Amino acid sequence: MLRTRLTILYQLVIKGGVLLFCLFGPTNIHATPTTLDPHQLSTAICGACHQDIFAQWQSSMHAQSTALSDPVHGGIYKEVVGSPTTEGITLKGAYPVCLNCHAPNAALVTKTKLDDANYHEGVSCVTCHTAKHFKGIFDDKGAVLFGIQTYLLSNTHLQSPSGRYLAPELDATHPFPMEPNQTMLRTSQVCVGCHSQFHVLASEPNTQPTPTCQSCHMPKINESTHHAIAGGHSEVMIKRAVIVTLETQAEGKTLKTQVHLQNILPHYFPDGSPLRNAYLKLTAYSKEGQLVWHNFQSFPPVDTDDPQAFLSLIVVNETGDVQPILPHQITEKDIRSDTRLRPYEKRTLRYEITADNITVIRAELIYNLLPYDVINKFTELTGDLTNPVVAGMAEIRF
Repeated sequence: MLRTRLTILYQLVIKGGVLLFCLFGPTNIHATPTTLDPHQLSTAICGACHQDIFAQWQSSMHAQSTALSDPVHGGIYKEVVGSPTTEGITLKGAYPVCLNCHAPNAALVTKTKLDDANYHEGVSCVTCHTAKHFKGIFDDKGAVLFGIQTYLLSNTHLQSPSGRYLAPELDATHPFPMEPNQTMLRTSQVCVGCHSQFHVLASEPNTQPTPTCQSCHMPKINESTHHAIAGGHSEVMIKRAVIVTLETQAEGKTLKTQVHLQNILPHYFPDGSPLRNAYLKLTAYSKEGQLVWHNFQSFPPVDTDDPQAFLSLIVVNETGDVQPILPHQITEKDIRSDTRLRPYEKRTLRYEITADNITVIRAELIYNLLPYDVINKFTELTGDLTNPVVAGMAEIRF
C-alpha cells in the first residue's frame, strides 16, 4: 500500500504537476523533472508519507519562523522592516537579511511577500534536506553570511542522514533522488548557519567527542529522529539546562551563602536570541513564611540591585546604542557585555544574608524568553512568550 501511495505521489509531483498547481497556482504548472526545484515544494508533499515527522515539524518553531507565524519575530519585523505580505520591501536599501533564516525559501529567490508560494512555511523540510555543504558564516572577503547563504544547496537531490542513496526509478521512495550526506545531516553543521550563536562548541572542530545539536534538540525516540526541535521556547528544555545548588555558613548573625550555577549544556545559557535572559532570585523566609530578605528591591528586577545575578548578552548597533536584536550574525564588535553562563561553566555567586528568624533560603534561576522592555512594548504578546520559567531551584531549611 505504501509503495502504491508513493508511486501515485511521484506521478502527481513529477509527471503531472497537478499537486504543484493546487498548492502554488499556475506559475509552476510547467515544471518538469529536469527543471523542478525541490525548494518550490510544500511540506505537505513530504507529509503525505512522513506523517508523524510532518506533525512534529508543524509544532516546531521552525514551522512558525516567519513574521506571519512568530509573534515576536513578526512584531520586530513589522517595526524594523515592514509588512511581511509586501513584495520588494527592503532593509536599509538591501534585501532583508533576516529572511535568510526566518523564510529561507523566499530568500533563495529574493522574495518578501511571504504569503506567496511556500514562503510562509519557514524552515521547511527542504531547507535542511537540501543543504549539501556548510560554507561558514564568513565569505572569502570576511563579510558576514546569513542563514541559507552559508550553505551550498542541491537543487536536484535531497540529502539523507541514513547513508543510503534513494531514487524514484529505484523504489519510488521520493519524488526526488536522495543522496547520502551524513556529514551534514548528522552533525551540527546543518544547524549553525542560523544558530551560530557566536560560539557553539558543538559546531567547532574538536578532537574529543562533543554533543551535536541533534543530540538534545532532535533526539531519537523509538528509533525515529524527533522533529519538534524543542529549544528556548520549551519549558522542559529550559529546566534541563542548569543545576542550581546552595551552601551556607553562619558567622554570628550573618549567613554567608554561596549559590552554585552549573551549566550542563555545550553552549551558552541562555542561548539563541539576545532577547533571552535569566537572573538569580535569592530569598530568605521566616518560620511563618514571611519574606525577610531578598536580593532584588524592585520588580521587574534591575541590575543595579545585584549585577552578578543577571545572565544576558547585551549587543549594540553600528552607532553603539543598545539594541535588543541585530539583523545579522553577532560578532565580537557587536557585544557590549556577555554575562551568560559559558558552555559547561560552573559559577559561584556569593551573598551575606543578615536577618533574624530565617528558616528557609531559596535560590531560583528565572528564565525569560523576552526582556521586560520588549514585553511592555509589544503588549499583544501573552502566555509562554511572556511568562517566566524557573530554570532551576535549590533551597536550604534550618
